[in-house]
Amino acid sequence: MSLLTTDLIVTWPNNCDYPMWRRFLKYNRHRFETVVIAFMETNTGTNYMDFVIDQMKNERITFITPTALERPDWRDDAIHKALKHCSAYWVWFTEQDFLITDREEFWGDVEVYRKHVKTGAVGVYQGDRLHPCCLFIKRSILDAIKPDFGIVAGKLDHFGLIAQQLGRKRVRIGKLDEATYFHYNGLSHNWRLVSEGQPPVYQADRFITYLRRVINSGIYLHPDFERVAKEAIDAHFRKQKTDAEMRNKPE
Repeated sequence: MSLLTTDLIVTWPNNCDYPMWRRFLKYNRHRFETVVIAFMETNTGTNYMDFVIDQMKNERITFITPTALERPDWRDDAIHKALKHCSAYWVWFTEQDFLITDREEFWGDVEVYRKHVKTGAVGVYQGDRLHPCCLFIKRSILDAIKPDFGIVAGKLDHFGLIAQQLGRKRVRIGKLDEATYFHYNGLSHNWRLVSEGQPPVYQADRFITYLRRVINSGIYLHPDFERVAKEAIDAHFRKQKTDAEMRNKPE
């Protein structure tokens, strides 16, 4: 087995679908040994889990459906359950709102860091923070630290404790070029809001552009997802029109 073999782990709230990420995996499945999707029970909105599983059934994915939490933090719990299925030399932790925009450069950089620079981790940074939207970690290093992926309330977000330990052990971390990827912050939260008939609150124009891209992508969509997305797009542009009319209204 190559020393560059990689397993992929994502956690997936069951009230969301990520059509663009589903398409990404379809065309990149060959890059990974094991792919694990661990679903999280949100107890809100439409449950897309069965739909997602059906749409991805040909991609050789290990699906973990929601069970009783064994650890207090939902994401920490899901990752620990997922890791039991993984045995490659590297693990890629990612999020479905992380999109690779320059495939050749992105994967080329990942391989250079892992093969030639001898890094123990490769990822992206948001400011000074090593962000869990994209983090490759050598499995031997992961096994040598305390595998706590949870938050520290008021201090650290998910993977914060992992990043601290990598720092203390002076693990060399390769930083990926921002020009090769795009991260949609707030995608899942905005989706929950529009599913409840509310407007998106985080970079709304960008979120609506994302929904329009999904609608026009040709990817097969759950009827509820398509309905909610179109309603959110229409409501957004109606509000823009109303706001423009109010600004131009004579006093």
